[in-house]
Amino acid sequence: YIMKRYFYWIAIFLMGFLMITGENLEAATSTKSDLKDYLQQVKKLEKLHYGPIQTSLREIRNIELKPQTRKEILEKKLLPNLDSLLKDWDQVAPQTTEVQEINQHYKKAYELMRESMTLRSKAWDLEQIESNLLTSGNIAQAKEFRAQINLEHSKATQKLNEASMQADVAMDA
Repeated sequence: YIMKRYFYWIAIFLMGFLMITGENLEAATSTKSDLKDYLQQVKKLEKLHYGPIQTSLREIRNIELKPQTRKEILEKKLLPNLDSLLKDWDQVAPQTTEVQEINQHYKKAYELMRESMTLRSKAWDLEQIESNLLTSGNIAQAKEFRAQINLEHSKATQKLNEASMQADVAMDA
């Protein structure tokens, strides 16, 4: 859902930008064509990466899975797919300053999303330890881990919010 939302934001923003600058198209032909090229490159990235990333996100949302299983999915599927997206995003090379700025903000949004997923992985590690402690009857120590787990999940959520704000900044650029 998050990835799809970012791709839609890009498309909506770019279309709005084209409409606003429509009156100055003769003067801004290079920006218009750069923006058009950029949108085509983003569409290619979407085709290549969107499916695997969404599949991985759906899998880790399953709260019935053990924390360790969710972590494995995250580390073996989602993070490599995000890394691949970011690597491919480095190949996107807008020519104009305006489109370069948009590109930087969107790339930063995906980087923050990746950081968020890394924090989730840490929280799931702690959840597995907490589960083991509860199984062994060590309630007091498990409560300490719950506080750490909540903190890590909070950090992850904050990073996702920062990613969303970064995408919003790109729309305003």
